[in-house]
Amino acid sequence: MTVLDDLKKLEASIVARYQQLQPALAEIEELRRVAERLGVNLDRAAGRASKPAAARAAKPAQTRARRSSAASTRRKTSKAKVAAPRRPRAGGRREQFLKLVTERPGITVPEIGKALKVDPTGLYRYAKQLEADGSITKTGTQLFPAGS
Repeated sequence: MTVLDDLKKLEASIVARYQQLQPALAEIEELRRVAERLGVNLDRAAGRASKPAAARAAKPAQTRARRSSAASTRRKTSKAKVAAPRRPRAGGRREQFLKLVTERPGITVPEIGKALKVDPTGLYRYAKQLEADGSITKTGTQLFPAGS
C-alpha cells in the first residue's frame, strides 16, 4: 500500500463520517434557530461562557493591556469600613411622625422627611399605619391629626 492509497482511504472515511453526522448537524442548526427566537442562551445553559474563545481572542491587545495595567495600579490592600455611630433617637420614628402631624396639621410626608432629616420613602409606611389605626387622617397628600 502506498501513501496515496492511505490518503484515499482516509478521505473516504472522512466523507462517510461527515455523511453520518450531517442529520445531527442540521438538527443542531434548527435547535439554535429556535433557541434564538425564544431568547434561550444555549452557551450559558450548557455551562459554557457566553462568548466563544475566538470572540474573546479577537479583542484588540491594547484593550487587554489597558485592563491589566489598570488592575495592577489598584490598591492591593483594603481597610474594613467602620460604620458611623448611630444617633440616638428621642423617640420612635412613629412617635416622631405623629408628633409632627399634630404640631403641623396639613404637613406632607416629604416635609416630615426633611424635618426628621431622613429619606421620606420609608415614612409612607408610618402614614399608612397611623391612618389605619385612626391616629391621623389623610386628605390628598396632606396629613392631619384625627379629629381635626
